[in-house]
Amino acid sequence: MNDLVDGRRVAILNPIEHFSRSRKLLAESDNMFGPRRLVPIALDQVNLIQATRREFRNGQPESWFRMQAEFADLLGWFHQDMDDVVSAEFWLGKALQWANISGDTDSIAFILARMSQLAGDMKDGEAAVGFAKSALKVAKHNPRLSAIAATYGAYGYALDGDSHSSERAYDAAQNFLAVASADDECPWGEFFDDAYIRVHRAQSRLLIGQHKQAVDDYGTVLGVLASDYRRDQGVYLARGALAYAASRELEKAATFGLQALSIGADTGSRRTLGQLVELYQLLKPIEGNPQVQQFFEAMASVLKTRETR
Repeated sequence: MNDLVDGRRVAILNPIEHFSRSRKLLAESDNMFGPRRLVPIALDQVNLIQATRREFRNGQPESWFRMQAEFADLLGWFHQDMDDVVSAEFWLGKALQWANISGDTDSIAFILARMSQLAGDMKDGEAAVGFAKSALKVAKHNPRLSAIAATYGAYGYALDGDSHSSERAYDAAQNFLAVASADDECPWGEFFDDAYIRVHRAQSRLLIGQHKQAVDDYGTVLGVLASDYRRDQGVYLARGALAYAASRELEKAATFGLQALSIGADTGSRRTLGQLVELYQLLKPIEGNPQVQQFFEAMASVLKTRETR
């Protein structure tokens, strides 16, 4: 059975499930193609959810507000990957507001962890640690969400140069994940696994200056990352390339950089391209290496294209 909502036909038989499938499809599309073309669709879905919630007063406002929080988080992630921090903060703020209205502690904990992640991307270690601690307090009965919060907090410690606390937080994250149930029906953090923790630990070690350990970490983990998350693979390949460059393994740095550039160009991920600009600057003075020259030429072409847009 269908009804007219906001000028459009929407299935009213389990509409929450309908919007849940829609969000999952958008997340999968983002991993393949990047967020830029998906933002208008996600915004449209948020408006439609709000209109549908008001039309169908079915006695389950908590479910509706949790769904709004899920879409707001997705929009926050889209803008984070587009390097639009202001919009990312806005949507994560909306996500936290709606999660609080829903009363769902898992949603609240995950959004707080995402705020820690965004603070880390903004190089604000203190805020990253603070949000992670808040998330851990809320997520104390959910090991998977606790592992996510601990991972982002660990990177916050690394940003502040506290290698000891960073390593302890990563160990805690792995311990949390080890006891997480594979049958957990929580919709948050389906992407999270041991490889995700390991690749973030590698990034933290690179940040702290432990270049050899970072290279070893990236060398083992990049081959086992889930292939479903192609766009994220581009980010991690770029970070791995930076680790190899820091260790003066130039051919591997250029090889990883070229792989990351291919994914970054396809998805339009500004996070990936931002890392590759840093790699470009590191490799630019180096001459006489064919692989490095190939990366340099490919990257110069991408930068020229961006300047002319």
